Amino acid sequence: MPLPTKTDLKTLIRPACDPIQHWKIDNVFADELSTYPAEIQENYVYNEETRTYTLMETEWLKWRRHGPYYMHPDDARYIDVTLGGSDIAVLFDGSELAESLYLYEGQHGSNFKASIELFYEKTGRKFRLVEKKNADVLWVGHNEEPSIRNLFKKKYSEEHPMDIVEVINDCHMYQCGARDHTGKLKHPYVLCDLDGIVKINGVTGVLECKTCNLGSEDYKIWKSGKVPLKYYLQCCWYMLCMNLPYAYICVKWGISPQECAYSYIERNFDVEDMIIDMAENFIQCVKTNTPPSLEGQNMDRLFVFWRKKMGNAATDVPPKELSSEYKETLLQLSYMNDEISSANKTSSQIKEQRNNLLTEKIFPVIGNANEARVSFDEKRDLVLHVRDNCFNHMKIDVDRIKAEDPDIYKMYLITKTEFDQKRFVKENPDLVDEYMIEDDTLTDGKLNFCDVKMQKKLKK
Repeated sequence: MPLPTKTDLKTLIRPACDPIQHWKIDNVFADELSTYPAEIQENYVYNEETRTYTLMETEWLKWRRHGPYYMHPDDARYIDVTLGGSDIAVLFDGSELAESLYLYEGQHGSNFKASIELFYEKTGRKFRLVEKKNADVLWVGHNEEPSIRNLFKKKYSEEHPMDIVEVINDCHMYQCGARDHTGKLKHPYVLCDLDGIVKINGVTGVLECKTCNLGSEDYKIWKSGKVPLKYYLQCCWYMLCMNLPYAYICVKWGISPQECAYSYIERNFDVEDMIIDMAENFIQCVKTNTPPSLEGQNMDRLFVFWRKKMGNAATDVPPKELSSEYKETLLQLSYMNDEISSANKTSSQIKEQRNNLLTEKIFPVIGNANEARVSFDEKRDLVLHVRDNCFNHMKIDVDRIKAEDPDIYKMYLITKTEFDQKRFVKENPDLVDEYMIEDDTLTDGKLNFCDVKMQKKLKK
């Protein structure tokens, strides 16, 4: 048996469920591209280094949202709502599956967003604040994939010298091909594009490639011999989409071949069925425009969600008058702020408690108000400010400069995408006012600012 299992892997492949292969995303040669429809070809860019073509990221995002036929809503191949491997981990918290996977007790499905954030994304809603993206981390992860594929093959071959191992870089987008008795796709929303495919003694499986930082929570999980929950769910999704019986996931945290680990994951139909239920419940929320429940969600991500939703301070919105039931909450927040100011060892724990109070009690009721008040006594109110106390948060509209004056845009590029705002402001004072806009970036200051003070009652 080539794999660490006693299961007949043929029993983990559903009959007549081969995936639907869509067009390649990258590494497309010119003769391949010429066979694609003209409207598809025009969205690929040439890479001189590899001499191949790659789908533009903006176009790939559209594929991920409605499939490759997104431009034709009347086409039967158009997908109303899609979900990818990273999306499914977002839906884990608060689900039936969360109660079943006891091995992952204490882990959240995703550290990047809550299901309500994914709902906003899928329904086209906009946040007032935009979270900073760590593009460098994503870039490193993507560019390390070839080396991780090679590393996996090397380590596996060393540990299993009698096995025949083949690792394939498959660049296609796939869609789950399972059909009902009428021939209709059962799960058209299931999409994936893989880091790789592995064949061990002729048995095909999924290969997923990851990187992580030394000392991170993921690193600790990897070192314990387990797979982080979010990646386990991702592999389950890929096995469902590809109708494959197993997956290997390989992680790298350094440059040495010893600074990596790989784990075997076997397809589990019980887990898969719960994942499908989880996905379909969410899709129904999207189709009916019904926000998913906040019950059981990652509190850290809910805190971020509310701050993104509320946005920058709105100085023209009158204070929110709160009922007496919020008096104790504001007092608690006031005490916590004092403790945070004076405590060092326990500050992170107190911040977490404070943020949980804000998330559960305050954010859902104050809307877009800059402050909230609750009567303390006849003369005084407890006043809560939850926004950054500096209202003059401005930034340069880089996208507008790029569209209106591409020459100036290119002049101040540090990297391919990073614009040097400081140098632009210094050298072009006459253009600053023209291109200045309100900064809608969700900064650490906007996340952490919370001030509760005793003030005189407002004159009515």
